[in-house]
Amino acid sequence: MKRSRLETACFDLSSAIIAADQGANRLEYATDYSSGGVTPDIESFRILREKTNIPVYILIRCRAGNFLYNETELLTMEKSIHEFAKAGADGFVFGCLDENNNVDKAANVRLLKAAGSLPCTFHRAIDRTIDLLQALTTIISLGFSCILSSGGKATAMEGAAMLWKMMEKSDNKITIMPGGGIRSENLQLLTETCPSVWYHSACIPQGSSTIDASELQKMLKILQY
Repeated sequence: MKRSRLETACFDLSSAIIAADQGANRLEYATDYSSGGVTPDIESFRILREKTNIPVYILIRCRAGNFLYNETELLTMEKSIHEFAKAGADGFVFGCLDENNNVDKAANVRLLKAAGSLPCTFHRAIDRTIDLLQALTTIISLGFSCILSSGGKATAMEGAAMLWKMMEKSDNKITIMPGGGIRSENLQLLTETCPSVWYHSACIPQGSSTIDASELQKMLKILQY
């Protein structure tokens, strides 16, 4: 297996700059930590892009709540993808479900088409689906490059068994990136139970919404950077 890397979820410009300076391998850039993240401000991203050359994936989620989007919302997200791509985004993170919490093929295809050749991660909306393994098959067929998941549970540690099943079923056709409650105190165990080339963490202490640089360093050390 290739050496593991850390994608750091950042919910404000200062956290993103800290993460980049501290050696994060990739950023997922969003805003509104309390809601799980929504699409950030384009102007703040332009500032971030000027300050770092590491890959930055943009969360495309026009509102908090469920992942069933109407036509107006899809148009808004398509527009966001075009704007961020033009501003230098390296990839995108999104996920659309239908009224039955299955992967919405048509909606996701629209956003994938808007992203063009840029890689896209299907985010933890997959953890809302009824059958994660079936959702995995669908997501692979649509052309996503990565899936961010906690294995259908509240945290990646709780969902470790399902994450491993997803990795086996994926047969290296897509990257399964564990995320959800990953911190330095459980990362080592997770790398042993669910070995992956990517892990995802906000590196945020409980009760805060800002990145902890020392926590990020601990996690990178565990991944042997």
